[in-house]
Amino acid sequence: MFWLSSGGCYRPCLCVQELIGGSLSPNNIDVPPLTLGVHWASGIVTPANPTYTVDELTFQLKDSGAKAIATLVELLPVVTKAAANAGIPEDRIILLGDTRIPKYKHWREIHDPTQTMKWRRSKIDAAKDMAFLVYSSGTTGHPKGVMLSHQNVSSDVLMLMAAEGSNLSWQNDRIIAFLPFFHIYGLTCGLIPRRGERIETDGSRFDSA
Repeated sequence: MFWLSSGGCYRPCLCVQELIGGSLSPNNIDVPPLTLGVHWASGIVTPANPTYTVDELTFQLKDSGAKAIATLVELLPVVTKAAANAGIPEDRIILLGDTRIPKYKHWREIHDPTQTMKWRRSKIDAAKDMAFLVYSSGTTGHPKGVMLSHQNVSSDVLMLMAAEGSNLSWQNDRIIAFLPFFHIYGLTCGLIPRRGERIETDGSRFDSA
């Protein structure tokens, strides 16, 4: 499968090593399992900014080589047009979040959860294979895709654990995921698990003081 995903008031996209896909959504509880699932299948995640226009999303879908995209129902107007522009068929538009509509499959409906253990994790070269294809802001032109290997990301997570790991406990601590999952800092500080501390993705519960 191919995926594209997004994050919290921002949109990320997900892709795969040889087969590339994407998604558009705010920081949502479905983003972490989908991201890690793509990595399990040796896929690449390419996050996209949720404020993207149709033309901007079209550029990233084409430039990354995405073959599918996952999104929230409310973002379908942008996604469907960009997907069509990039040559992605409608049956490869996958839904995230709680709201569902008959025309598109939800990512949880893609396979039978009881059969999950039949699939083995793909082998990768952590130093060479990409985990994320994160796009720059494109201040002086089109955004540029930045290739980050699994080793790049795991090294960053290990640094975070060394710096603050002793201050966090999975039994008691929560982390508010206000950083966008389409940004590498949001990915390594919020989305990627370290020592099991819980991630709170529902920003609507908190004041933006």
